[in-house]
Order: sequence, then C-alpha cells, then structure tokens
Amino acid sequence: MTEDKKKNLEMCFENVEKLVNLRRSLDESLRIVNLAIHRSMEEMDLFEPPENDTRYEEERLDTRNEIVEYIKDNFDHALWKTMQNVLPHYKTNK
Repeated sequence: MTEDKKKNLEMCFENVEKLVNLRRSLDESLRIVNLAIHRSMEEMDLFEPPENDTRYEEERLDTRNEIVEYIKDNFDHALWKTMQNVLPHYKTNK
C-alpha cells in the first residue's frame, strides 16, 4: 500500500469517528430538547384534555408567570446544552 493510500484510509477512519461522535452529541441534544418539550406539555396540561372538556386549547392553558418561567428555563437549558454538545465538533485543529 502506498503512503498516499494509507493516509487517505486513515483520514476516512478519522472522519467516520468524527461523524459517530457528532451523531452521539446530536442524539443527546435531541433527548434534552424532547425532555424539555415533554415537561412543558405536562406543566401546561396539554397531553389529554379531561372528559367532556369542550373549551378551546387556549382556554385550558395554564399561563401563570411561574409556569411560563418554568417552560422558558427548560428551553433555555435545552438550548445551552445543545450548544455545549455540538460546538466542539466545529472547532478546527490547526
């Protein structure tokens, strides 16, 4: 095997490793975002309306300041964790 082929093959494996690590980070970020959405929906009681509840969704929503702040904090945390997970994959090795 020539030196060029060997280098190309090594680069391919390095790229595969980077892709696998990126995928792992993206999966973790997706899990965090899904958890934030789930918690927010639970807090706002959006999963299943009570029997015979004919009100519109907007009327059923609990929009107290504490609830809105809790939801905002969940999404802020999810965004921050996503940035922390993904940013290292965009740093270059110069």
